[in-house]
Amino acid sequence: MVGPMKKTFTLLALPALLLLAACGFTPLYAHHDDDSDVQSAYQDIYIANIPDRSGQILRNDLMDRLYTHGKPDNPRYILELSAIQEHITSLAINITSDATRAELRLTASMRLKEKDTGKILLTRDLLAINSYNILSSQFTTIVSAQAVREDALNDMARQIETNLALYFQRQQSGNTSHDQVIDPSKPAAVPALVPDPAANAATLAPATTTTGTTP
Repeated sequence: MVGPMKKTFTLLALPALLLLAACGFTPLYAHHDDDSDVQSAYQDIYIANIPDRSGQILRNDLMDRLYTHGKPDNPRYILELSAIQEHITSLAINITSDATRAELRLTASMRLKEKDTGKILLTRDLLAINSYNILSSQFTTIVSAQAVREDALNDMARQIETNLALYFQRQQSGNTSHDQVIDPSKPAAVPALVPDPAANAATLAPATTTTGTTP
């Protein structure tokens, strides 16, 4: 019974996979022939300093992820990150109005630019969320919060690496439609509304009353 069901599932899944391939879909973590080119591009990125202790941890994590042959001698790109903003929200309030769990939320923004021209190539907002228990021991709670903070920073580093990989893959394939940088100082263009002549004629036409005649 398992054999026919497996065969039927394969036959049903095959057209869906072919359709995704036709649309240009490729799994992010699948093996690509241009992975070596992406890794080579990582070696051309200088990671700028990030403020505060959390920034130092994030920068060290990024260097471990991106640099396989040490820091670049003559980088082509500069990766800049804003100061990491940390927000802690109390959760799970007990009967004595004490919080027993907290949510840690880290936010930052990344920017990749050319070193020589200063041209901004990629900007992205980053968000990492994690939570931890608030215990009766203050020391244990502090240790738990720090471990969760480092996990969130590791997740943020993974997001940065993913965004960089997608950017360089699109550059190599010639698809740069997702890399347009929007200048927040300039208002977004609003398309003009084109009036419909038929609708205007219907609106402006005078109402007519038909009067019937009695024979």
